[in-house]
Amino acid sequence: MRKINFIILEFFIGLFYAKAQNVLENPIQNDSLAKPVSQVLDSLEIEERGLVLLNLEELENQENAAFPMLGAVGDPIENSKRKLWGAYWVANRGLQNSDQSVFLNDFSLKNPFDRKIDFQQISGLNALQRNPLEVASSMQVSKIENSQLGTSLSYQSNPFLFPKKGIVNFSNTNQNYNYRLGVSLWSGELKNNWAYFLSATARIGDRVDQAGAYYNGYSGALSLGKKFGQNHLLYSSFALTSIERSRGTAYTQEIFDLKGNNYNPFWGMYNGEIKHAKIDQSLSPLLQFNYQFSNQKWQLFAGLSHQQKTTSRAQLETYTPFGESYVRNPLPNYYQNLPSYFNGDDFYKQYYLFRESESVSQINWENIYLFNQESKTGAAKYYMAKQVSEDQTTSATIRANVRIDNKWELATRLAFSDTTSEMYSELSDLLGAQYVLDKDDFNDYQLFDLNQTKEQKTEGDKLNYHYQLQHQSAKIQSNAVYKADGFNLDFGASLGWESFAREGYFLHFNPALQSLGQSPKSQWLNWGVFGELQKEMGNFSRFGVSAKHFVQTPELDAIFMGQRYSNLLWDKTGPEEVSALQLSYFFKKSKWELALKTYGFLKNNASLVQFYYTQGEVNNLVTERISGAKLRYLGLESFASYQWNDRLKSSLLISLNQNTYQNNPDLLLFESTKTEPVTSYGKTYLKNREIPSFRTGLGLQLDYTLPSFAWIGLGFNYLSGLSASPAAILSTENFYTSNPVPLTSGMDANYFREITKPREFEGAFLVNLSAGKSFKVGDHFAGVMLFVNNLLDNQNYITGGFQQSRY
Repeated sequence: MRKINFIILEFFIGLFYAKAQNVLENPIQNDSLAKPVSQVLDSLEIEERGLVLLNLEELENQENAAFPMLGAVGDPIENSKRKLWGAYWVANRGLQNSDQSVFLNDFSLKNPFDRKIDFQQISGLNALQRNPLEVASSMQVSKIENSQLGTSLSYQSNPFLFPKKGIVNFSNTNQNYNYRLGVSLWSGELKNNWAYFLSATARIGDRVDQAGAYYNGYSGALSLGKKFGQNHLLYSSFALTSIERSRGTAYTQEIFDLKGNNYNPFWGMYNGEIKHAKIDQSLSPLLQFNYQFSNQKWQLFAGLSHQQKTTSRAQLETYTPFGESYVRNPLPNYYQNLPSYFNGDDFYKQYYLFRESESVSQINWENIYLFNQESKTGAAKYYMAKQVSEDQTTSATIRANVRIDNKWELATRLAFSDTTSEMYSELSDLLGAQYVLDKDDFNDYQLFDLNQTKEQKTEGDKLNYHYQLQHQSAKIQSNAVYKADGFNLDFGASLGWESFAREGYFLHFNPALQSLGQSPKSQWLNWGVFGELQKEMGNFSRFGVSAKHFVQTPELDAIFMGQRYSNLLWDKTGPEEVSALQLSYFFKKSKWELALKTYGFLKNNASLVQFYYTQGEVNNLVTERISGAKLRYLGLESFASYQWNDRLKSSLLISLNQNTYQNNPDLLLFESTKTEPVTSYGKTYLKNREIPSFRTGLGLQLDYTLPSFAWIGLGFNYLSGLSASPAAILSTENFYTSNPVPLTSGMDANYFREITKPREFEGAFLVNLSAGKSFKVGDHFAGVMLFVNNLLDNQNYITGGFQQSRY
C-alpha cells in the first residue's frame, strides 16, 4: 500500500524559436513538427514507479516499467486514460510492459530474454523521444511491430527534425528525484547541409520517494547528420546514461500501520552517515548509424546499432558459518523481525521499539560489523554482493515504403539482432569480515562451483553463479495500405526466427542440472497476421475494426529451468498464441467529441513464471512455472468531451474490464537442490480467477484556459475491482491434500477455494491538479508548470499486490 502524492514544479526556456522545416524533400509527415515550442518541451519521466505525469504535450515519455499510457496521440480514449489514470494504475487493459514496444531509429529497446522494454538505454533523454516517427496505440496496425497487443512507439534522433533552437528545462518534484536540469540544442540545417543535436540531463534526489532513498542520474546524447542532395541523409547518434539509486520496497499492511507510507527498511546509520542495503547502478552507451532516402515514390530507412549496458543490483546477504548459530536476516521488514512474529509481552515490546526506535526499525550496521568481526573463522556472516548483468546487442535493420499509386502503399521491414548477456554475482563489500565462503549454507555447505580453486572469496570475486545467455533473431514484416472512398485498410503479415542458448561457467554441486558448458539451442519460429479497417461515416464519424493473430516465443524463464544454475530446458514448452479483436467508433462535430471501443484478447498456451523461497525439507529459491494457461481480456471503453465555451472543456471517461483465467493450467516447481529438479503439482485451479487489473474506471477532467497562455485542470478519478495476483500453488490439489495442516475433515473443496480467493482491494477516489503559464518574449519562450497528483492526500488505496506463495 502506498500513497502517491506528486508535487511537481517545472520551468523551461526555449531559444531560437523558428518555424519547423522539412527533413527531406518528401519527409514522413508528423504533426508534432508543426507544433509551437510550448507543446514539444521536455517531458518529465517518472521511473519504475507505475506513474505517469503530464506536461503540455501530455508527457509522451515516461519510464514506467509497464508504460501503458505512452504514445496515445490521436486516440481520445488512450489520451484520456493516460491523463486521468496514468499516475496511479499501470495495467491498462490488464497488459504489461512485455505487451508494448519502443523503437529508436527502428531498433527495438526490448530485452529479448524477458520481452520487457529497457528504458534505461534512453533514460532522461527526453529530447530524443520528442518526435515519434510512428505512434500505434493498442490494436492499431504499425509499420514496425504488430506482434503485440499494446502501444508501439518509434522515435528518431535525426538532427534535421527540428529547426535551430535550444531548450533549458528545470523541474522540482517530491518523487524519485528532487531536481532535474536538462539542456537541449538543435543546430538546424547548417551550411554544407550539416546538422547536429545535443542534449544533457542531470537528475538528483535525496530522501525522495521513500525515507533514506537517493537518486543520481546523468544522460547525454549527440547526433550528427548530413544531407546529400534532396533525397539522401546520413546521421550517427551516440547516447550515454548513468544511474545510481537506492531502492525502497512495497509494504505489507503491518508495516504500513506501523511506519506509514514513507518508510524504507533498506538503510541505517553507520559512522554518522546513511548506509544502504540495496543499490542499483547502470551504465548504458548506445551507438547507431542511419541512412534515409526519400523521393516521390520511395522511402528507405537503414541502420546499424550497437547497445551495451552494465547493470548491477547490490544487496545485503547473510551466511551462517559452519558450527555457528543461525544468522538471522537483519532487514527490519523480514518477517522474523516484525512484531507479528512475537508472542505475549515480546509482541508489545517489539511493537513499541519498531515504532519508536530507529535502531530496530532501520538496519543496525554497527551490529553487522561487530558480528562479522566476532566470527570464529573470519568468514563473513553478512556481506554485500552485486547481481551483475553485462549486455551487448548488435542489430541491423532496413525498412522500405513504396507508394504504388494514389490508393496503395506497401511497407516492408527486415530486422536482425545478436545479444549476449553475461550474468554473475560479485562480492562488493565484506562489511568488516576477512572473506566469504562460496558455499550453500542451506544445503550442507556444498560448493556453488565445484571447479573453483579459491573457496575464500574477497571483494571483486565472483560467487554463487556465473553464466552467459545468447540470443539471435531475424524478422520480416510486410504491410499493404489501401486508402480510397472513405476506406482505410491496413493489413499484413510477419515471420520471425529466434534462437536462445545458455553457457554455464560454474559447475553446480547438483549434477542433474548440467550447469557447466553450452546448453542445447532452443529455436523458435514466430508468425502473425493483422489487419485494420476504418470507414468514414459521413463527415463527422468513423467506424473501425482491428484484428490480430500471432504466435510468439515465451520469455526465457519459461524456456530454461532456473537459469542461474541449470542448462536444462522445460519439457513441452510451446509458443504463446494470441488472438485479438477490437471494434471502435469515433464522432467529432462542433463542440462534441465521442469515442467508443470494445475489445477482446485471448492468450493461449501462456507460461507464467515467478520465484520465491520455500521452507521445509529444502530451503532454497525455487522457480514456479504455470504452463498452458489461457487468459482472456474483455473490455468496453467510452469517452465524451464537450467544449462549453472558448475557455472551459469537460471530458468523461468510462472503462469496464474483465480479465480472467479461462482454464486450469499445469503447475511445475523447479528446485535446484533435488536430484529430480522438477516436481509436478498437477492442475492449479485458476479458472475464472481474475488477472490483476481494475474492473471499473471512471474519470472526469475539467480544463480551463485562462487569458495570456495560462491553463488549469482538475481530474476526478474512481478506480475499483483490483485483486491481488493469485498464488497458484494454493489452488493445487497437492497443496491441500499433503500439506502438514490438511483440510479439516469434511471441508468442501469449493469452500477451500473460496477462503483462498485473492483479496479484492477497495476502490480509490483520487483528484489531480495541473496548471501552467507560458511567456513569449521576442524569439524566446519560457513557462512554468505545476502538477499536484492525489490532491486530497488519499493514503488508503492499494495499487497492486500478490498472495504469499511460501508454504
